[in-house]
Amino acid sequence: MKHKERNSSFELLRIFSMFFIVAHHYAFYGTFNRTNFVFSHVSALRVNLIFLFFGKVAVDIFVMIGAYFLSGKIFNFKRPVNLAITTVIYSLSIFSLLMAFAPEYIWNKEKWFQALLPFPSPTGYWFVDSYLFMLLMMPILNLCLKNFSLIKIKYIITLLFILWSLFPTFTTLFNYKLDFDAGNFGYSSGTYFLLIYIIGGYLRKKGIISEISLSKEILKIIFLVSISVMYVIVFTRSTTLFSFTSIMAYLFNPVSLLLAISIFKCFLKFDFHNNFINYLSGSMFGVYLLHENSFIRPIIWQKLSDSSQYSNNALEYLMYGLQISLLVFVACIAIDILFRRILLLWPIAKLTEAVSRILARITKKEGA
Repeated sequence: MKHKERNSSFELLRIFSMFFIVAHHYAFYGTFNRTNFVFSHVSALRVNLIFLFFGKVAVDIFVMIGAYFLSGKIFNFKRPVNLAITTVIYSLSIFSLLMAFAPEYIWNKEKWFQALLPFPSPTGYWFVDSYLFMLLMMPILNLCLKNFSLIKIKYIITLLFILWSLFPTFTTLFNYKLDFDAGNFGYSSGTYFLLIYIIGGYLRKKGIISEISLSKEILKIIFLVSISVMYVIVFTRSTTLFSFTSIMAYLFNPVSLLLAISIFKCFLKFDFHNNFINYLSGSMFGVYLLHENSFIRPIIWQKLSDSSQYSNNALEYLMYGLQISLLVFVACIAIDILFRRILLLWPIAKLTEAVSRILARITKKEGA
């Protein structure tokens, strides 16, 4: 049977998403002071908040792409195992190289052995942890998506959207209640990824591609982007109002999720194939693992670049951010292709196969 070619529309969207995630980190970790309201920096601050907002939209889209396809597949240990192994290899490699050639960038290096416990990854990645959690929950999620009606799935999405998006948003904006936390309702980045997974699975099960009106989705995108921009403009007019802008950088922002859904639905309408795009998209997790490493991150955004020099000029801050983000993005793609997809392709594949086989045997015995 002929293998169906990957739709490059989704792969292109995956590439765009990871680029905006990199740009988000430029805004979040850069030297520009984004936490204090300085009137002379307001224009650059607004650009910073827009970067932060679209970074979270990009996270939602990136996860939604994976969810859309995984919801139609049978669970295989190879996916989570490969991601875990790749993460450990990158984390250990970066740590070892810095220890050998630039130990000044390793903090608490006298306790380096403690960083290898309880598992051999010196640094953590919240995105990878949450994505692994989603992958491990895939069998249960797919079972629900398969057996529940569209109405029931829509009810679950609505309920979880209220609990894991609206509640965290309102409790963040109006943080006045004592001993009250959105986590009491089960919110975490991992559970939020489950919500996105169910949304992706719902869109796949409903088979709405023919029903999607591109013009309507574009209008939704324009409307949601306009709301977000107006929100930023209004709430950066004074120090008092500025505290309400923190929501732009949070994962659970409901507007970013709704915007992600509309953008994703637009790309559902297109179907084409391009080998170059498909090949590049295979390095997107590598881009994340490289530039978001806890030791590499301050080197990129605080040592090698300086966004604070453009605090008084929004356009220069914007252009500098796009240039630096693109440079980091391209460099990480090149490193990932050379390091993981050429030099370590065979060892990672063999190790993934071996570990996956062991886990499959264990679970098979337990289920017997």
